[in-house]
Amino acid sequence: MILVNQEKIDAYTAKGWWGSTTLWDLFATHVRQRPEAEAVVDAPNRAEFAHGAPRRLSWAQLADEVDRFCRLLLNGGIQRDDVLMMQMPNCVEQFVVYLACARLGIIVTPVPIQYRDHELSHILEVTKAVAAVTFSRIGKAEGGHPAAAMFIGLKAQHPSLKTVFAWGDAVNTEVIDIAAQTRLTLTPTDRERLAQAEREAAVSANDVFTICWTSGTEAQPKGVPRSHNEWLIIAPSIIEAGEIRPHARLLNPFPLVNMAGVSTAFAPWLVLGGTVVQHQPFTLPVFLQQLREERIDYTVAPPAILNMLLQNEALLAGIDFKRLGRIGSGSAPLSDWMVRGFQEKYGVQIVNYFGSNEGAALSGNHIDIPDPGLRAQFFPRGASRVTTGASRPRARYARAWSMWKPARKSTRLAGPAKSASPARRFSAATTARLNSAPALLIRKASTRPATCSRLPASTCSTTAMWAARKTW
Repeated sequence: MILVNQEKIDAYTAKGWWGSTTLWDLFATHVRQRPEAEAVVDAPNRAEFAHGAPRRLSWAQLADEVDRFCRLLLNGGIQRDDVLMMQMPNCVEQFVVYLACARLGIIVTPVPIQYRDHELSHILEVTKAVAAVTFSRIGKAEGGHPAAAMFIGLKAQHPSLKTVFAWGDAVNTEVIDIAAQTRLTLTPTDRERLAQAEREAAVSANDVFTICWTSGTEAQPKGVPRSHNEWLIIAPSIIEAGEIRPHARLLNPFPLVNMAGVSTAFAPWLVLGGTVVQHQPFTLPVFLQQLREERIDYTVAPPAILNMLLQNEALLAGIDFKRLGRIGSGSAPLSDWMVRGFQEKYGVQIVNYFGSNEGAALSGNHIDIPDPGLRAQFFPRGASRVTTGASRPRARYARAWSMWKPARKSTRLAGPAKSASPARRFSAATTARLNSAPALLIRKASTRPATCSRLPASTCSTTAMWAARKTW
């Protein structure tokens, strides 16, 4: 399913903002190049929120599980442009689902594990999802939520929902037991069938990959479709702002269901070919244990957690900050003393992020804004320069950010479609003029992040891009 008109696709591709590489293409490349390298890791406390023991999968092992799950989807009649709802805690199985759908052109609509009948009914009504994938239980063995049974109950109200898949113990007979159905080794016939299905799906980078959901604090949650290109264009802002190296080990403490999780722990993972260590939010002792034991190169954490850690320095003992030199944060204004404290005491640079499911993405690191106090409260605006008052300017990247909106309404999505202005590519003359002007900053609101409607058209474009990339 492609929601962006061809004229816009052609324009963005011609300018180099979009490409032809899909998320599945990136995964297949890493499987070929680094089959035995570690790809995904479960949290050590998995038993507290899901069935089974924690697992660690290499790229080859993950690929095998994806193949088996693809076979199951094909056997269930799930095909290109069908919508599949996913409700799971942070675990390695999420990657299996995402990658299988990326391969076959199935649209994933991931939902938080806190959602129950009310929220799920709304999403099922809007998306007309034909299948759901979940766990038989989410939570502890005693008193956990029977997620698969909940979806079975929703089938009667939503005729489009035909199939419920689940991993877990004691899977209901009305549910397809994923573990049991994927236990058999793939035959040569199975593999040829998968290859044929992949060819027939012919997934492009402009096909919708996910429909993520807004928080619904002001109304019912709204679905935001994103294509492969629209996820991959976010990855550079995360990678460059965090100075994340290829094959880095990433600790993900955000739910892998929306901008915060997918943009920091899925798209960059595929670009870099690294390792994602999952953390089910949020258990502080486990998080700190993972930082110490898993050789983490980069992670993200809410400001409140970072504030608390800096006030209790004993908790940080044993963490290798020579390796973990960058930590991302956002979702609320940062404290300048926290940003300054991590820098001065541990040599750690805090990266300030803002991202929304609707599409706007901003970032500021120590290169963009060297002063910790400014970095805590402001973001750089495209083609501006920020210095600490020194006569020699700091090297930095000029950036523009985006708000993605579909070009036309899908029959499966509610609400009118709106088209935004194309992102601005600054000319050399314009860049020089902006460099000579005072620093231009976007301030993070003290009570809530600025929405795209408060930003200029050049910031709220239909695609994120790197504009006037230049080093001083």
